[in-house]
Amino acid sequence: MQLNFMSEGFTNGDHACCGNGRLDAGFLCNRFEPLCPNDSEYVFWDSFHPTEATYKKLVAPILQKYISQFV
Repeated sequence: MQLNFMSEGFTNGDHACCGNGRLDAGFLCNRFEPLCPNDSEYVFWDSFHPTEATYKKLVAPILQKYISQFV
């Protein structure tokens, strides 16, 4: 399954909501880092974690595809 971030309503797929600059593993979100104004437009919350909006877009199709294997 491939997710086209722009067609899914995200405006930013290569920057994290928390922090600054492009996604990288060097800095994590902390109380000194700026936050984005609307986290539902971002794919990632910080350098590692998807936002709640991303999880909502990903989980439903995955469950629909694989739930029958667990029942």
